[in-house]
Amino acid sequence: MAIRFRRSIVWFRRDLRLDDHVALDLAARESREVVCAFVLDPSLLRSDRVGPPIVSFFFDALAELRRDLRARRNRGSNSDREADGREPRHDLSHRFPLR
Repeated sequence: MAIRFRRSIVWFRRDLRLDDHVALDLAARESREVVCAFVLDPSLLRSDRVGPPIVSFFFDALAELRRDLRARRNRGSNSDREADGREPRHDLSHRFPLR
């Protein structure tokens, strides 16, 4: 498949896996650069259904995702950046212009 895009943003939401991630696979095949983003939703952590063990598991999985992305990095951005969670798409589009 040919490179169609200069840059793509893959937004990780609740699925933090790299294996079998359709959007990430497609972006990697069709883009020169792939920016991976995760935006923490505070309301998810404040839910009555989420206790300390789930929060701990979630942050461990997020740390593992970051390690895996760093280990696999062979194209794309070489820095980790934090975005403003209130307007994640707006903030990301300014930090990483798609055009």
